[in-house]
Amino acid sequence: MLPSHAAVASGAAWRIAQWGAPIAASLLSDRFAGVAECADSERCRVMPDSGCGERGLALVDYDNMRLDSPQRDDHELFVRQLVDRLPCAFRVAFPDVRELDIRLYGGWVDELGHFGPYALRLLPILPRLRGRRDGVIVRPSLATTLARFPDFVLQGTVRRRKCDPKRMQQKMVDGMMGFDAVFALGDNATRVGVITDDDDVIPATLAANAIDRSMFAWLRRRAPSSGLNDRGLHSRGMRVYQIPGKARP
Repeated sequence: MLPSHAAVASGAAWRIAQWGAPIAASLLSDRFAGVAECADSERCRVMPDSGCGERGLALVDYDNMRLDSPQRDDHELFVRQLVDRLPCAFRVAFPDVRELDIRLYGGWVDELGHFGPYALRLLPILPRLRGRRDGVIVRPSLATTLARFPDFVLQGTVRRRKCDPKRMQQKMVDGMMGFDAVFALGDNATRVGVITDDDDVIPATLAANAIDRSMFAWLRRRAPSSGLNDRGLHSRGMRVYQIPGKARP
């Protein structure tokens, strides 16, 4: 059986690759130019450490980012690096963020309602990673539910492939990320950043961006001008940032 939702934490799942140092982000501008840099030291402190400020919500596609990382097979090392470096990168888009909820989306729960192997590795680690990073309070968690419906754990987010039962595949990740972004912006609750290279999130990002452009951003490893729909996204005022790392083909 699944542990209580409190034990799981109200998180969302994302796959994130190794972040380079210094962290850099490129704003999708009229000429796809304009680079903002953020190092892992004092340059990361965009605001004084006053203990007050705005909240942010990072929605991360865990496997999409992890599979191209040199640490992809070491979940503890990978997620530690992710939590350490994400606040700095997130503040390139939202400099006033002082608290950051990091929801990791992935294949966490199987068809029988049991945690999958990746979830079992991460669950004991994430509570120990909560704390302050570069002046930002971070709270990482697994997304086993939609944030709007925390009492409904979604089963079957990881399943065996019918053609190859030895291999697993994840389900519902893009939809969960998209709906969480739309709900959060609709509630005017927080600044929202979607972190993935997967174009499957484009319809949801358009919907989220239409709610409040100033409160939403898409962070990815692909260059700002490389996507088939980038010009259209920019024409609608979406803020797209590039983060270091090897982009998936």
